[in-house]
Amino acid sequence: ADVDQAFLDKYGVKLNNAIMAEEKHMPVFEDLANNHKPLYIAGGATQNSARVAQWQVNEPGAVMYTGAIGKDKFGETLKKAAADDGLTTIYNELDGTPTGTCAVLVNSSERSLIANLAAAEKYTIAWTKSDAVQSAIASAGMFYMAGFVLTHSADTVMHIAQHAHDNNKTMIMNTSAPFLFEVPPFFAAFKEVWEYLDVV
Repeated sequence: ADVDQAFLDKYGVKLNNAIMAEEKHMPVFEDLANNHKPLYIAGGATQNSARVAQWQVNEPGAVMYTGAIGKDKFGETLKKAAADDGLTTIYNELDGTPTGTCAVLVNSSERSLIANLAAAEKYTIAWTKSDAVQSAIASAGMFYMAGFVLTHSADTVMHIAQHAHDNNKTMIMNTSAPFLFEVPPFFAAFKEVWEYLDVV
């Protein structure tokens, strides 16, 4: 949403920056919804990539996305935005955890991002092994995921990577987040999946 300098100052946000939301930033999401005209898109790096792939294929439902969202208004908004883009979604809808959000604050031609991962960090192997997700995995010909999943569900990554390997399917991972290589447990998880990746 377009915001003025006073809005940025109110939340202590600098332009041309991307940060994880702290407690002081949590009201920004409601503030934007109530007092500005935000554009809602089905976001997150991986879901954005799925949206682009869906647009390129141009066959509704050809691209499937799974993730975790909260049972809240932002979750409903996300489901609608993804459906409007033609994505097939299999969301794990969680009670008591809000949907992950990212506020994009635009001032003139500059922007700042505030990410609240929330439910996105709660995705688990149990959901991956659900019948709905397993059916989607079985029917898919290629898989794309962000390295972010290695931070909280490396077993999910390995489960899908092993399936891709065993069934001669393409496995793609985005590793653009520098912390994947800087934090020892995340780097260890990446090294384990490395041999299964076709495109990095």
